[in-house]
Amino acid sequence: ASYHEVLNNIETLEGWSSEGLRFGAMVSRKIRERAKERYNRMINENFLPTCDTFTVPFNMGTISAEKPSE
Repeated sequence: ASYHEVLNNIETLEGWSSEGLRFGAMVSRKIRERAKERYNRMINENFLPTCDTFTVPFNMGTISAEKPSE
């Protein structure tokens, strides 16, 4: 996403020559900087809630059988 964002905004950047290896290096550096900015703004989210439901053994109670005649 940062790659396309930087390339779409190249015309608005002033003082950039638009050819040669120096231009490629400048674009590459700008992409890395923009990606780092976006990464630093990310918020850590935990999608798996922590709970004791799976750590506590499940208790089924007592097992009993009945005669079919009853």
